[in-house]
Amino acid sequence: MRTSAEYFRLALSKLQSCDLFDEFDNIPCKKCVVVGNGGVLKNKTLGEKIDSYDVIIRMNNGPVLGHEEEVGRRTTFRLFYPESVFSDPIHNDPNTTVILTAFKPHDLRWLLELLMGDKINTNGFWKKPALNLIYKPYQIRILDPFIIRTAAYELLH
Repeated sequence: MRTSAEYFRLALSKLQSCDLFDEFDNIPCKKCVVVGNGGVLKNKTLGEKIDSYDVIIRMNNGPVLGHEEEVGRRTTFRLFYPESVFSDPIHNDPNTTVILTAFKPHDLRWLLELLMGDKINTNGFWKKPALNLIYKPYQIRILDPFIIRTAAYELLH
């Protein structure tokens, strides 16, 4: 049986360099916006305003396609977990970097199985995770689990 650390190390070995884009180095003061997916932007026509930010972070599988006027067109980073990632290629934006927020060892195992082309073990998930990945390895990052733990136990308590 593999440990979380082993899944983490193996998954990282299947991903490309984790450098950010060169274009960010040329922006002296970056403006950032985090866009949720709770529907609060419905009929607000804030898409153009959202797209004016340098960095646009979206959560989970909140749709952009068909809602551009409300939520904008661009996505810089999309945070997700296995149960919330898009699996329909129509949603793939090659300019988006997706960031796995791993909450449990199964999340890292899931990513590793997808990257290796193995059969996906869906046990241990609260909802069936995606069985395919529409993103290429160069688009994928893993949020350091230490950051999640620190946020949950030190910053939010």
